[in-house]
Amino acid sequence: MRKSNKIICYLASFLFIFPTLTPAAQFVVTRVYDGDTVKANSLSKEITLRPVGIDAPKTSKKKNQPGQPYSRKARDYLNHLVLNKMVKIEEYGQDHYRRTLAVIYVGDTNVNLRMVQVGLAEAYKGRPAKGFNPNIGMLNRKLVVLALICRVRGINI
Repeated sequence: MRKSNKIICYLASFLFIFPTLTPAAQFVVTRVYDGDTVKANSLSKEITLRPVGIDAPKTSKKKNQPGQPYSRKARDYLNHLVLNKMVKIEEYGQDHYRRTLAVIYVGDTNVNLRMVQVGLAEAYKGRPAKGFNPNIGMLNRKLVVLALICRVRGINI
């Protein structure tokens, strides 16, 4: 095989092996709504983020109602992880509420995985959003396995 063909093959295999590599955008989280929705700002825009692949208990929209069990604990823990901190996000499209689906990182910590690790979220089992990037499948499998391990250890919502 010619040298130029080898280089093209290596580049093509690299792109195939790492299909989800996208530039990470940086934001500062300014508000945590619940265990799986936050608002973040960059210099040029404000977005609402939903950590892709996880589902946390929902807080109540009505005053003086508790919401789902552990919803406040999930919100408070996410608040502790990300509020007023610089986060990197890897975007994976939008959900039907027009929130940006993303893997959220604080430093080297994957916030999506961390919420499942501590038992305050589970792997999302619903229908994927329209236009959802199928390359997220590997993350979803990690989340499902992690959620099962946490459930066996008794660390779950």
